[in-house]
Amino acid sequence: MACGMAELQQLISERTGWRFDQSRRDNLLQVLQARMEAHGIADHEAYHRLLLDKGPAGTEEWRRLIDAVTVGETFFFRDRGQFALLRERILPTLLAERRDKKALRLWSAGCSTGEEAYSLAILVDELVGAAPGWTIDVIGTDINEASLHIARAGRYSEWSLRATSPERRQEHFRRVDPGRGRRAGPVWEVDPAIRSLVQFYRLNLLDGPLPDRFAPVASTDLILCRNVFIYFRPEAIRQVLTDFFRCLNPGGFLLTGHGELLGLEPGQALFSFEHLLFPEGHIWQKPVIPPPAPSSRGIPPAAVTQPLPGALSPERQPDRIPFQPPMPAMPKRAQSALGQAPLLPRDLPPQKPAIANVAGEAPKLSDLDRLRDKARDFANRREYDRAEACCRAVIAVNPLDSEVYYLLGLIRLEQGDWSGAHAFFQKVLFLAPDHGPARIEMAHVRLLLKENDQ
Repeated sequence: MACGMAELQQLISERTGWRFDQSRRDNLLQVLQARMEAHGIADHEAYHRLLLDKGPAGTEEWRRLIDAVTVGETFFFRDRGQFALLRERILPTLLAERRDKKALRLWSAGCSTGEEAYSLAILVDELVGAAPGWTIDVIGTDINEASLHIARAGRYSEWSLRATSPERRQEHFRRVDPGRGRRAGPVWEVDPAIRSLVQFYRLNLLDGPLPDRFAPVASTDLILCRNVFIYFRPEAIRQVLTDFFRCLNPGGFLLTGHGELLGLEPGQALFSFEHLLFPEGHIWQKPVIPPPAPSSRGIPPAAVTQPLPGALSPERQPDRIPFQPPMPAMPKRAQSALGQAPLLPRDLPPQKPAIANVAGEAPKLSDLDRLRDKARDFANRREYDRAEACCRAVIAVNPLDSEVYYLLGLIRLEQGDWSGAHAFFQKVLFLAPDHGPARIEMAHVRLLLKENDQ
């Protein structure tokens, strides 16, 4: 049977769970061509046979292929709001629940180069302190072996610590000699006491049921899986969610990236969790008492949980989903003013589209999905200028695209521009008042702006 690019893409998607939009397909094609050239293979069918090889050659090629396709970029304490939620609410809750056993297991799933796993270990160390007898296990897993090599070394550039306070740098890192031939700039090494809490493993979340095939993630209290599901097919997400539910202890928590699961047709995998909504983000909790099976009508019963302990005082309790607070009525004068206001903020002036189609013309409606996908991909790789160029191209064709303004708000948030983020999220809610993720981010930004004013 003839094998082409489509068959290779299908095989890789089945093995990894990845979905390939247009921009990722272009990248995959480049990677496949490079890998085939490395082996002196001229056709897709021969490379397909290599990937199907169950021996060492096939295993090694999968490793090299995956390392080439996945390019992880992260930094310590990425997303200040979510880490504040962990430090002030979720981790104190877990520590209170586990105080008799004095054991806590945390899992960074899709840990990339390790900054997230070490950030978790630092938070727990700061909360537990010198309290005797606690056993803390932080597990970091990723499919990319090259990223895990960096994680195990525990050495990072100044850029990876850009959101780390001077106090934390002094307490949990030490500056080291980068060595001859290394790029300019300081290198920071994670303190041995923190590194001793963290273990890194290579793990493909789609290789089989968990925790059966990988014991270290059994009986986990907290799973962080952020900015992973955005690359997965819906059926792969449901499979991983089912495994996460099995891995968590009763009362354990799952934290994902903002809005990653909100558009999912969940099935029983997601209905099994209870959804908690804080201003800083979404949390999914495994009920202490398992929920009964869905009724024959397909309507899931409410999950049953015990009240969260004192770490979450009554005035700080999260809202339960569904959470659709009514939007206040907008005065007609305000409606008129908003209707006349330009949708682009002052720092993003309307301009000629930055991305053209193959004919060199401005984008058309048929190009918008591809441009949105490219914008998200650039933003996740921290190529913000290119992401904004794609967003501008979409806005030039459709100035009422709320999802593009939402992405621009997330970019501003990532850059620390709270006012700019606020302006974009305002536009999202003007265009789409029921946009749940934008409501959450708006609440988060208002807290940040309030903190800066104090």
